[in-house]
Amino acid sequence: MVLHFDDRDIYMYKGFTHVKSRGQRPHGFAVTRALEAYLAKECKGIPSYVAWNNFSSLKS
Repeated sequence: MVLHFDDRDIYMYKGFTHVKSRGQRPHGFAVTRALEAYLAKECKGIPSYVAWNNFSSLKS
């Protein structure tokens, strides 16, 4: 699979949440804060991909 992104998109690869922090949604909070900062710099967005069978990650 080959993906192409707009030059104004910010790409994140393999986000990780430590076991002790899981269930507290730190990943979603961090991505939201990062998106706010990048949108202020006229970036377009943050494309995301989560494997359909990674049910724990789908909650984020």
